[in-house]
Amino acid sequence: MKGKTKTLLAGLVLVPALAFVGCTPPATYSITTYSSNENYGYAHGGSTKKFTDGTQLTLSATKAPNKNSEFLCWVKDYNKVVSESDSFTLTASSATEGKYVAVFAEEELSSMMFASPVNIEYRVENVASLNYEISYANATSSTVYTTLSAGQKKADESIFNGDIVYLGNSTGLNEFYFKVKVNVTFTDSDATLTEELDYSEQTISLLSFDNNGNATISAETETGVTIAITLSKLNSTLFNK
Repeated sequence: MKGKTKTLLAGLVLVPALAFVGCTPPATYSITTYSSNENYGYAHGGSTKKFTDGTQLTLSATKAPNKNSEFLCWVKDYNKVVSESDSFTLTASSATEGKYVAVFAEEELSSMMFASPVNIEYRVENVASLNYEISYANATSSTVYTTLSAGQKKADESIFNGDIVYLGNSTGLNEFYFKVKVNVTFTDSDATLTEELDYSEQTISLLSFDNNGNATISAETETGVTIAITLSKLNSTLFNK
């Protein structure tokens, strides 16, 4: 009888233990929120605690009391505009995990730490279309280039599409090298031309921008054509606000 009792007790202990074998806890993701400048506004909705996969959360940006600074956008991981609404909802996942910065317009553009490519010029006549790819590398920490922005330049339109260069913060400024590749077609022929430029002798940093918040680098290709890239600090005009 004692032997049977011991066997029964062992079984009771073993069954619950086996019940947990193979059970994988749900994935969790880090979603944190920050303000570009808390003198102008605040960011809400993120947390230092991780969110379970599938959790819906709303990120919101609010202006600081007695401040007139406009909310501009949400930037994810310091490199892409993901929303121009001061409040938006997302679902926790591997795709949405990251750092979200509520960017507010600065009273002085010299204090804005976020910039974006807004124009590329291929200075020659009779250009029908221009496809471009702009790559960059952090000159202070890496020589690995990644694509910053790509698309087609149309007439006098801006190429601004929410691709972000983060210039740094009070603890350290970033400095960037740039490369560009363009594919050009012309109005007076069926020919296409591909050209590449390395601007590594011209870096862009916070100190490169003028009083209007613009910075331009230019160089000449082997065919003698100048290609110029202009970046602008984020401001209400870019967002039609």
